[in-house]
Amino acid sequence: MANETKAKEKKEIKGKKLQDNIVTVSGKEIKYTVTTGTMVLNEILSTNII
Repeated sequence: MANETKAKEKKEIKGKKLQDNIVTVSGKEIKYTVTTGTMVLNEILSTNII
């Protein structure tokens, strides 16, 4: 049943547009892109980061 659920989720997510979201963690801005069930983290460089 777990496999069927995963397949169903993939179908629902498939075809959705990429979403770029920015969150602030400990003063650092983190940009993450959500796509077909995976999340890619891209750290945004800031002049305030030491």
